Amino acid sequence: MDYVLNLEPGDFLAVLDLKAEARRCLRAFFTFDDGRRIMSTVHWWQRYLGLYEIPCKSRVKLHYDANSRGEVYLTAVERLHGTVVSSNESAAADPTFRGRPLKPQEKGETT
Repeated sequence: MDYVLNLEPGDFLAVLDLKAEARRCLRAFFTFDDGRRIMSTVHWWQRYLGLYEIPCKSRVKLHYDANSRGEVYLTAVERLHGTVVSSNESAAADPTFRGRPLKPQEKGETT
């Protein structure tokens, strides 16, 4: 199953599967507790919602809001501390994903 955009506002529990840099944004890939695989983008002006500091395989609580046009955006990420999922429990081990993993020296850089 491919990653898709989340189209409903609300709070969701998920596992952070993967992070990939794109131009002036960070793409984050999650597996929701209900099994959906969701891709979200966060931007520099959102300060990346702290996702650079959250390791992959972490359990997180995500908050999505809708704007006046009905577009749904990721607006908050909270790491559920002390919870890291093994790779066997997460859908992150997707051999078809071709994103570039983050290098350690890129974590603190801003554009």
